[in-house]
Amino acid sequence: MTELKLRIAKNQQHLDLELRLQLVEAELKLSAKNNKILDSAYIEKLLQQHQIEIKEELTFKALLRLFAILDLKSQLESNYFANLKELEKLYALVHQKQHLQHRHHYEHLQILQLLSYAYFRSRDFKHFKKYLDKFEQLLEQNLPFRNQFDEDLFLLKAYYFNFTGKASEAIQLLEAQKTKSFLPRLFLMTCYIQQNEIKKAYQTLQQLYQSDLWYAKNHGEIWVIKKNLIELILLVELDKYDVFESRLHSFQKKFFKKLKSTGNERVIVFTKLITDFYLNQNFDQQQIKILENSVFKKEDIFMVCFYAWLKAKVESKDLYGLTLELVNN
Repeated sequence: MTELKLRIAKNQQHLDLELRLQLVEAELKLSAKNNKILDSAYIEKLLQQHQIEIKEELTFKALLRLFAILDLKSQLESNYFANLKELEKLYALVHQKQHLQHRHHYEHLQILQLLSYAYFRSRDFKHFKKYLDKFEQLLEQNLPFRNQFDEDLFLLKAYYFNFTGKASEAIQLLEAQKTKSFLPRLFLMTCYIQQNEIKKAYQTLQQLYQSDLWYAKNHGEIWVIKKNLIELILLVELDKYDVFESRLHSFQKKFFKKLKSTGNERVIVFTKLITDFYLNQNFDQQQIKILENSVFKKEDIFMVCFYAWLKAKVESKDLYGLTLELVNN
């Protein structure tokens, strides 16, 4: 009877922790919606308020919640590199629970997907490939989950191919997928632009039929911002002046205020530089230097891609070759 009571008490503790983690995640999402800056101190304060510590007693579900919280923070800041140590600390706890992994394949798959993605965004291709391989191997052993993780897997593989010099394999993989979902289409456009397949990229953009509001609700506002930046680049490439001006004005109206409030001003700087390049053939060298310096400070890989496009235009260089050079810096 005493053993049963202890087990019930332990289960209650686990459920209580799950609830507290859910509350932290909900508060983070609400804060992001209200344009609050989500820095490390704010996250740590929230975790302390809800008495959450990274320790061995954490269940698989609790560990996954913490991974999701750190992933959300990284997304909002466009800075995955800053959270890698915490993610590795969490994964060390996952590794210690090998005896329980057979009961938590779904959570383990999600954790491996988030960890490999964090290393991709941080431009650490060695660790990216290590966790991507683990993710694929575990998925092959758990085929019932294949449908749920199939898009994550092929998208991660496309990322790896493209940024390790195998652009044609990445494009073939993306084109072969039957899905017309948002993130694969977005990355396919990126690949096309890097290979100077501008018309194909623009045709792919036109296949995204839903509104920005719909994409923001279902995939997150940060991806809609990337979509808008890609569209501006394509309009410059295709010399669609009137459309460019209209889209630029709309983009500024929708997003600049929030970008400023969240400290993500690199996007504003980049947009200004695109505009100067296209409309005035003129550049603010100080602003270019700001972007250039950030590239050498473990900048997020997608921001490096945008910077590479601008640098390739200014210096008349091959975009794909320059992109690989910069992301591997």
